[in-house]
This record gives sequence, C-alpha cells and structure tokens, in this order.
Amino acid sequence: MSARRSPGAAASRASSSVWRAADELLDLPEVPRRLSGLLEEARRSRQPGLPALVALRAVHAYSPGVGAARRQGDRQVLLAVDDGTLLDDPEFGGADLLLSTAAVERADEEETVSSGAKPQTPAGGQAPLDPPAPVEVA
Repeated sequence: MSARRSPGAAASRASSSVWRAADELLDLPEVPRRLSGLLEEARRSRQPGLPALVALRAVHAYSPGVGAARRQGDRQVLLAVDDGTLLDDPEFGGADLLLSTAAVERADEEETVSSGAKPQTPAGGQAPLDPPAPVEVA
C-alpha cells in the first residue's frame, strides 16, 4: 500500500483514545474485513488521525511480527493479505488488504498462531480450501 500522505506521523501523534479506537476497529476475530471498509468506518468516527493510524497498522500487519508478538506476550496478532484488489480511497492508495486477527495461543510450552476467521463458502456451496493448520512459532 502506498500512502498518498504518510500515515507514519499519525502513530506518534495519536492519542490513547485514538489508539483504543484503532484497536477496536482492528479486532477482527470472526470475519476478515477490507481495509477500505475499515478506513470508511474510521472516518465516520470523526476522530482525527484514526484513518491514518488504521492504514499504518494495516501496512505493518502485511508483514506480521508473529515472533515479536510471542516474545511480547501478546494474545493476538493482526494479519493482512493482499488478494490483488486495489484500494479505492480518497487518502491512501495501493492494495485493499484483507485484515483479520489471529490468536497467539500457548500449548504445552510451544506458541501457535491460529486464525479466528471462519472460512466462507462461495455461492456454489463448496469451500475453496480447507483452513490452514495453526502455524507453530519456535
């Protein structure tokens, strides 16, 4: 995702209430959501800096730090996938990333990441792929 304006400064200027609002928007355990929809929702909140912070965190999630999340003791990690859809947004350009959260679970002294997203069945009624197995993180 290329920014038409840099969202990086948003992170350093964002208040704790903006960070909380971004956390709420990006808590996506059930169904992945498009970045475009999340940016739209962030704008409707009228909180200055929220759309830029959401965009910044989405870009960061595109290269997730699962290992960092494990080391920091985080309970979940935000994941982003580029499926080739272009972002149609007045402020930001690039990919319309699909975003979801995945739980970082502790199992017998090993860390695993399991997606909370439920696979969706297309109109034909046949699931495209089996959901992936949890990823073990050393």
